[in-house]
Amino acid sequence: MFIRTITIFSAVVAALVACGGGAGGVSSVASRGELAGATARGQVSLAGVRTLLDAVNARASMPLLSSAPLYPVDFYRLTYKTLDSAGNLTSASGLLLVPAKPPTSTSPMLSWQHGTMSLESSAPSYADGTLAGTSSEAQGGFVVASLGYIVVMPDYLGYGAAKDIFHPYLQARTLASTSVDMVRASRMFLSRNNIAVNGQLFLAGYSEGGYATLATQREMETSFPAEFALTASAPGAGPYDLTNSAALVLGSANLAGVTHAGSLAFLLKAYDVYYNNPSRLALYFTAGMVLDCVNRDFTTAPTYGTDSVFGSFESCIGGTTVTTDILNPSFINSFNTGGEIILKAALAENDIYDWAPRSRTRLFYSTGDDVVPPLNTVNAYDAMVAKGAAQVQTVPCAGVLPATHWNCSAPYVIDVLDYFGTLAMDL
Repeated sequence: MFIRTITIFSAVVAALVACGGGAGGVSSVASRGELAGATARGQVSLAGVRTLLDAVNARASMPLLSSAPLYPVDFYRLTYKTLDSAGNLTSASGLLLVPAKPPTSTSPMLSWQHGTMSLESSAPSYADGTLAGTSSEAQGGFVVASLGYIVVMPDYLGYGAAKDIFHPYLQARTLASTSVDMVRASRMFLSRNNIAVNGQLFLAGYSEGGYATLATQREMETSFPAEFALTASAPGAGPYDLTNSAALVLGSANLAGVTHAGSLAFLLKAYDVYYNNPSRLALYFTAGMVLDCVNRDFTTAPTYGTDSVFGSFESCIGGTTVTTDILNPSFINSFNTGGEIILKAALAENDIYDWAPRSRTRLFYSTGDDVVPPLNTVNAYDAMVAKGAAQVQTVPCAGVLPATHWNCSAPYVIDVLDYFGTLAMDL
């Protein structure tokens, strides 16, 4: 077993940011991706990693790994600077997982973007390494790190250090900026603590995490190509084409076919926060939904720390599908007959499928997805190939029945690890 000694930088970095540093120190003028603080949370032993893996496997009902964990995992909570929805600097946080390899070893880096969270306390950076104190997705992060990857898991705005900000659900620019800047902050931390990376960078995530992954890839490739050389990206089941997804979901013939209305309610609430002035919630939702589920100030409500907006929507809605019990018939009619221009413009602004990736891009999806319409992946692939992308492929979910959104999350992880395993060095 190898345990790294973390330099004094980790203990005083926040003070350096506040006070300014000398030559080679941390600037007193904050910028995107700047590391603002780092807290060593401990190490999970190989036995501890196996416990987490057993829990992940039990939920998945299938083994996620074809090989046993290799390393204990050191883990850290990082805080850093990123951009909010208005383009202003703000603080964010995330979880950094480092395999405890010999000091001279190097590792590839994998940024894993999490899916939609029901609990604010499930943010990756709250993980304590125990089965009870670590969210299910962070548990998977520890398992992946034990294979030899340095794993980066951003919390996103709305969670962790940024929990007082309403989560900009499915807003491409903020999901991308928090992920890009978490990678930057992690690189700074690793460099200053003499933890070597080998230059490989992978991106992965499922559902909202798949959307965040593709948005992050687009920002890295189009805005910072000299800074980030992606080895491969593997977005899974993300709603990349929001415009056509909304048209499908809100089409009158499809109103009874959506099984997870909480996601739609979360999206409409978030877009109302960030794109509408004044609010149009009373026009989107029925009076009961507005009163009981949507029109709350979740940044100050006492329940915010234990139940996120999405979790509250799911609790309020229960098993109800998207019908006129939830959405105003006048809103549905307006959307389908040329109205709701602001909402449609916001959806179009956050479409992320119509561009040409330069890196290897593996789009995982299910033709039986009951949450994110398969058209998102199909349309993304067709548009990317039409624009000249030469390294894009689609991978349909296999091995589970029914091949629903949640049932395909385990096959997605298996596919990602198998695929990245053919490309990763120094594991």
